[in-house]
Amino acid sequence: MSAIHLREMSGQSTTLRQLHQISEMPQPEALNVIDRLQKAGIVEITTNLGDAFESQITLNDATRRRLDRASMREAA
Repeated sequence: MSAIHLREMSGQSTTLRQLHQISEMPQPEALNVIDRLQKAGIVEITTNLGDAFESQITLNDATRRRLDRASMREAA
């Protein structure tokens, strides 16, 4: 989640294809984790019908706000 949050803060999107690279996990493990996060309502996946691995991952608003507050506390 932190990696996705950092990318969102810098204006970058994250796709399922990029997930294992930014999380430094094997691709199957990264996909399992993101599936669990989606089912828990922490992230949202916008499906790309042309290429499923290009589907975009975003944090939901509540998660983004929590991570924003945590980042502000760390910076202080």
